[in-house]
Amino acid sequence: MSETEKPLVYFVLGAAGSGRREVLADLIASGLPADAGAQVLLAATEAAAEADEQLPVIGRWTLEDEQITTEATPGEGPLFILSDGRGNPVDQLEAAAEDDLACGAFVVAAAA
Repeated sequence: MSETEKPLVYFVLGAAGSGRREVLADLIASGLPADAGAQVLLAATEAAAEADEQLPVIGRWTLEDEQITTEATPGEGPLFILSDGRGNPVDQLEAAAEDDLACGAFVVAAAA
């Protein structure tokens, strides 16, 4: 990946407890090559879950002043941002669309 290219960013929507983490773990394990370098950011407001052990979590994110902030530094692989399942998804998507994290391709995936 060149210096000007950004990794794909997927914002995973769904209610807390709806199985988003499990769906995401299955997608990463079965839908991406092993060397894809997938990374996951979890909402800081969400409690840890058993399924987190199956995810390549690189950190947590927060929504502050209409901006997504994180101390994690995404690498070159696809980045999956797991939404705050109890927060307003529109606010989260608007913040992500304006954030540097979303400067590559921006795809929204909704978990059932």
